[in-house]
Amino acid sequence: MVNSVAHSAKNGILEMPLEEWSRIIAVNLTGYLLCIQHAARIMKDQGGGTIINISAGSGERASPGGAAYSVSKGAINSLTRQAAVDLAPYNIRVNGLISGLVGTPIGQKDMDNRKPEYDIIPLRRIGQPEDVAEAAVFLASDKASYITNAILPVDGGRLNAMSSGSRG
Repeated sequence: MVNSVAHSAKNGILEMPLEEWSRIIAVNLTGYLLCIQHAARIMKDQGGGTIINISAGSGERASPGGAAYSVSKGAINSLTRQAAVDLAPYNIRVNGLISGLVGTPIGQKDMDNRKPEYDIIPLRRIGQPEDVAEAAVFLASDKASYITNAILPVDGGRLNAMSSGSRG
């Protein structure tokens, strides 16, 4: 099972209406929990399975105006780690992917306004949906049968480059 959804709003802490905060947390975090619970019950009865949660780089570092979004994506990473521990006795592996800038139809609109950020991606390109999908396929495969509780950045090196203070 792959969890991949996002709802966002551009509000900082001081401007975040409680209703918008609640909506973003409900979609981006509570939705993941409910899907994990549903899938894990089925997987437990079947003797095992794999759950992959997709979050975003802003869950590992703050972004201006992304108060609820960043918090929700960071919480997804924590939820992934907790679910991995809780579900391991049932042979259910839980891992996460941190998606970088990806050229999806919806994401393309946002990226057109962020072209200066491209130069901080060490691989110097925007990810494609297939890049994230192939990582998910690997984590779901038998080749990853001893991997659980891992969160893999699929972002062309952007997250670590930004963390180290490097501009690529």
